[in-house]
Amino acid sequence: MNIRMMAQSQLAQGGFNVSGRSNIYDWSRNLNNRINSPDRESNTSASNETVVAGNNIQNALDALQGAGGALTGRTSDAEVATVRVDNDRLLAATPPRDMRVEVQQLAAAQANAGEALNHNYRSTGTGNFTFAIESSDGRNHTFNINIEASDSNEDIQRRMVEAINARRESTGVMASVASEGTGDNRTTALTLESTLTGSNNRFTVRDVQGDLAETMGVTTVSRQGQNAVFTVNGAQHVSQSNEVELQRGVHLTLQGVGVGENGTDITFARGSQESVAAATNLVNALNNALGSINTNAGRGNQRMVSDIQGMNRTFASALRNVGINVESNGRLTIDQERLQRAAEDGSLGRMFDSNSNSGFAARAGRIANNASSGSYRNTDRPAPVQVTSPNNMFDFGNAGNSWNMMSLFV
Repeated sequence: MNIRMMAQSQLAQGGFNVSGRSNIYDWSRNLNNRINSPDRESNTSASNETVVAGNNIQNALDALQGAGGALTGRTSDAEVATVRVDNDRLLAATPPRDMRVEVQQLAAAQANAGEALNHNYRSTGTGNFTFAIESSDGRNHTFNINIEASDSNEDIQRRMVEAINARRESTGVMASVASEGTGDNRTTALTLESTLTGSNNRFTVRDVQGDLAETMGVTTVSRQGQNAVFTVNGAQHVSQSNEVELQRGVHLTLQGVGVGENGTDITFARGSQESVAAATNLVNALNNALGSINTNAGRGNQRMVSDIQGMNRTFASALRNVGINVESNGRLTIDQERLQRAAEDGSLGRMFDSNSNSGFAARAGRIANNASSGSYRNTDRPAPVQVTSPNNMFDFGNAGNSWNMMSLFV
């Protein structure tokens, strides 16, 4: 018996008259319509469910990626030290730990504070005077000042300030004039100071011609340049500056001496509100997908639900560590206290790091993409039978027809 006879025999047993070619074709065409259009409205609804669920999951993932929470530092005593975190430079692999900071000595810039002289008198002679500043790199910088009989101490001092400050980039020394009192008794004093703190930035002032520098009182050091000395968790550090980068992206500013119980505690935490809200939103999106998708609508819907449940169970241990628990049915619940701690210490952000191809965020993203693009919908039913003429009812030209034709003979 050939295939056609077998089909006719089977169909006849079902009460159909298929003795004629046209009847076979008409019946097969009707059967094809029933196979290919079981419930168009139901299928459309199912497709929309997966697309909406996928979009919601992706939107929640995007919000979570942008809500990692900037790390901030806090100090218990800002008069001892303050802290600043540069999140763009911070190394995520080595987050800073809380620390105890004690400051034994602040870094200081050398200063040569001059004599307080009556602003209206002239304490030196007239003519050309030359003095030199030897900078920390060993170079000598000379300055020439011409003094006339009409010049006062303040005139001379301000002329020296102008000459020194014009070259402070090369000398590392800047000058200023301080005034005190009023009227005829007002005094002015010239001060020279290093532009940088620390023992490596000291300078020397000496007269080359005349006694101008000595008369103004700036050849004597009034404050030595010194380094900062401080401890972090008991380990001593020395710095040329009071601005210290403890590790990449973590900057400490020493403000004053404080040792023992007068030290300061530095703590670090991440901005947690956005991270907690974003993680909660993702949990809700995944749970809503599990609850809203009609698994009876097609194999694609069942596959999406199964993928979400499988993902949650696979990452159950990691999720629990950041305050997200996986129930026996694959749904997620939140431990608010643990989630808050995870947001503050950065482990929540690391859990949802999109840079990891095998991480939770990457897998959730693939599920969302499959849903949004319709990949799940395409598995809801097999390829349709294509009946185009009375002679091709048994055409197996595409793989989908094999499934449909086999169903006729079972």
